[in-house]
Amino acid sequence: MIGDLQNIGSLSETSLNNIRQISHQLMPPQLETFGLVKTLEFVSEQLNKTDDIKLELKAPEIIPDMSFPLKLAFYRIFMELINNTIKHSGANKITVELNFNLLNVIGLYRDNGKGIVAESFQEGMGQKSMEGRVNSLGGTMTSGNHPEGGFYASICIPLGA
Repeated sequence: MIGDLQNIGSLSETSLNNIRQISHQLMPPQLETFGLVKTLEFVSEQLNKTDDIKLELKAPEIIPDMSFPLKLAFYRIFMELINNTIKHSGANKITVELNFNLLNVIGLYRDNGKGIVAESFQEGMGQKSMEGRVNSLGGTMTSGNHPEGGFYASICIPLGA
């Protein structure tokens, strides 16, 4: 009986830790506290600690104010793209770039992997989720194989979104 209670307690603790980790991935607390660029810098630092793949982040020192939904959309889109690159591309380098003009936030993503094989490309849930986020904020997204090799995505969302 005591062993069963300890086992249940251990399982409950593991479940709570897993839920906390998933929650932080979906809504990272540092995003609201430090902003999009600092949060992406943290992701870059963590990824660059591995020997498998390097992430280069390019962003201006000073960025305009962005709404939380806009920051969250770019964070989730970039995380989905990074995860796809790690899982499927065979790339060893990712470049994430943020640019701003008077009206828009422009996110550029590129890896040096094998790209997408046209015959096997099917829009999965990740792709639909990214497109849904962009569309809900009045933006556009294009993606595909880069002419020089690898995969690219270009996201443009109005700054006022």
